[in-house]
Amino acid sequence: MLVRRRGELRCPDGECPLRTAVIVPLTDGNRTVGTLQVYRGDGALSPQGVVEGLAGILSLHLELAELNRRQRLAVDAKLDALRAQINPHFLFNTLNTIASKVHTDTEETRQLLVRLSDFFRYVVRQEGHFAEFGQEYFFVRTYVSLEQARYGDRVRVRYDIDPQVLTAHVPVLIIQPLVENAIKHGLSGKVEGGTVTLKARVDPLTRTTSIRVADNGVGIPADLLKRISDGERREGDGQGLSNIAGRLASLYGERYRLDIQSTENGGTVVDLQIPLG
Repeated sequence: MLVRRRGELRCPDGECPLRTAVIVPLTDGNRTVGTLQVYRGDGALSPQGVVEGLAGILSLHLELAELNRRQRLAVDAKLDALRAQINPHFLFNTLNTIASKVHTDTEETRQLLVRLSDFFRYVVRQEGHFAEFGQEYFFVRTYVSLEQARYGDRVRVRYDIDPQVLTAHVPVLIIQPLVENAIKHGLSGKVEGGTVTLKARVDPLTRTTSIRVADNGVGIPADLLKRISDGERREGDGQGLSNIAGRLASLYGERYRLDIQSTENGGTVVDLQIPLG
């Protein structure tokens, strides 16, 4: 829009020095969200092409900002969905375990209640999308202690953690679901139980953090493993690994690696590699 006469500016100041204006819309996609207005007091018009070019640059920045905002909302939604998934799924079984011990071992009951409180306090109060590995490690150990109270000697967990990794930043609620999958889907269906191994390393040269969760459980059926690898999902498949892959893609784009190797009755190995943060 070009305004060549001062009277068309509708300036409320009777002695307004402005005489011309070039007004160009600012857009976010197909939606107009504002205008860029360039006024002059010498009677000349600012070059329309220059103003339109500036408006185009500003509109591009607005679109990128909106895209980033939507991406953050998508990541927030995935994290909230994961929190909602943990609460009812885990709470019922743990409370049943605690209730079974109330009359036989009051001290263990008290300790389990404290650990359960620590578990949910971490889930609810953790802010942001990243935390130090040491915090997530404590969270995993708290979860494992509650599951071992339920399964007893059928669930054994081995930790192989490089001390250097403790201060590295990792996505919150990423490691615990991997360990939960190993216990829930790998070991719980095996009469004699088994062992889960959590291994973590930092590579300063490649600036990556590597995390491995391995179990010697029942493994993943070949058709389900293929759907997981292809990013497909069917009703009844579960959402754990799909949610993890979706969150990692939202947080890192292509700068991560998630590999799953499994054979039926031969166990499962999940390798995760993320940028060192």
